[in-house]
Amino acid sequence: MASIHKKFSDRPFQIVGVSSDNDEDKWKAFIAAQKMNWSEYIDLSGSVQAVFEVHEFPTYIVLDRGGVIQMRQSGLGPETGEELQEAINKALKKPYNPESSQAIATKGQN
Repeated sequence: MASIHKKFSDRPFQIVGVSSDNDEDKWKAFIAAQKMNWSEYIDLSGSVQAVFEVHEFPTYIVLDRGGVIQMRQSGLGPETGEELQEAINKALKKPYNPESSQAIATKGQN
């Protein structure tokens, strides 16, 4: 993730890590030790995992500018980095469509 974060640092791209840990101090120590300098969130309630139906770890999800899932992959393999970069590049090429973003936001409220 560090190399992907660095590679896309000059693009409109954001990594958000979501952790299922239940010990906030250990979680913070891990982030510091791994030098994870992107947004991190500890999902103590499990609500983010529920919304994205995460049942395996790690799970990678790439959203486009409209909030539409462009890639979803569970597990880590030798091709994961390349697959993520491909999905990110594809998502970045999609133009922002405010109507689709609003439709997604409205759907999430129902």
